[in-house]
Amino acid sequence: MSDGRFRHKWWGWGPVDVLYQMDHRKGFWPFIERVSDLRGRVRVFDAIDRASIALPKRNADSEVERALRAALRPDQLRTDDDDRIAHAYGRSYRDLVRLRSGVVDAAPDLVVYPESAADVAAVVAACHEHGAALIPFGGGTNVVGGVEHRTPAARARITMDLRRMNRVIAVDRASLTAEIEAGAFGPEIEEGLAQHGLALGHHPDSFVYSTLGGWIATRSAGSHSNAYGKIEDMLVAVRMATPTGVLETRPFPASSHGPDWNRMVLGSEGTLGVITSATVRVHPMPEMEEYRMVLFPSFEAGFAALHECVGAGRMPSLARLSDENETELIFAAKPTKEGWKGAVEAGLQRLIKRKFSAPAACVLCFEGP
Repeated sequence: MSDGRFRHKWWGWGPVDVLYQMDHRKGFWPFIERVSDLRGRVRVFDAIDRASIALPKRNADSEVERALRAALRPDQLRTDDDDRIAHAYGRSYRDLVRLRSGVVDAAPDLVVYPESAADVAAVVAACHEHGAALIPFGGGTNVVGGVEHRTPAARARITMDLRRMNRVIAVDRASLTAEIEAGAFGPEIEEGLAQHGLALGHHPDSFVYSTLGGWIATRSAGSHSNAYGKIEDMLVAVRMATPTGVLETRPFPASSHGPDWNRMVLGSEGTLGVITSATVRVHPMPEMEEYRMVLFPSFEAGFAALHECVGAGRMPSLARLSDENETELIFAAKPTKEGWKGAVEAGLQRLIKRKFSAPAACVLCFEGP
């Protein structure tokens, strides 16, 4: 993916210059062989060559494409194969297997990059007028097929990438709310709010590569939802371009009249329109943030401990409990240390195994003054 603050891999997660180094994790592949049916199999980690992938023929010079070229600047429309393949699939296991195998059955005919709510409204209107299929695209981390075109090839397929709309528009310190454009990635949101001494605190697993609009459209939860709630608890107001006009809810901290239109937008997966911005609840940055990992003798023991914390009203902002198998995976996937550090770590792991035959790891984060 060539547009934006970093260039995404087309074959996997994250920027092209960030790789998962298997050579530095000497215990990882032996662990995979031991728990799977892959012992002795050939290990192939590389995707096929990008140039060898044949994309479906592009539906060029359609009525909707001519309308979009009249409404947007030339640099806001892309038809090259790199952009088409980068927007063909999400990042589920099934998607990545197909991409790395070179199987791309469908791809957008045109990728558009709006830079304002007015741009988005113009694209939605043009697609509606000319009967084109339109898919909103944030970070592309969707794992349920939500960014994949499945309409007949004869129908024009348009993907709208919102990553150029990434500004923190306004901050209200009195109400502790902030209006943010839908294409802002997680780190961009927190960096923008940090300039005001504030934070959002929404951290899904895809935090680094996903966007505010994507979080709202998928009704996402995050690792710190214990403290700050899910995205549905943070959403105050939303602006969305629809085929019949703009839906805009009011940024009041609370309301006691009529249905909550925000709830219709939450989890709508792009079926009702394209989210362009949202007002969300924020909070002062905590003075302290500290992470710890604790080991329990079993998953059941860890679950009982967290249940006791909930009952006592003493939950940390993050509490992530892994079962015994995932805990073993966590230790196997750690980079291997060399020298005396490696010897100390190996001795520590032997001690853990003597004390706990199959421990369960729990990651905790404490925030506050």
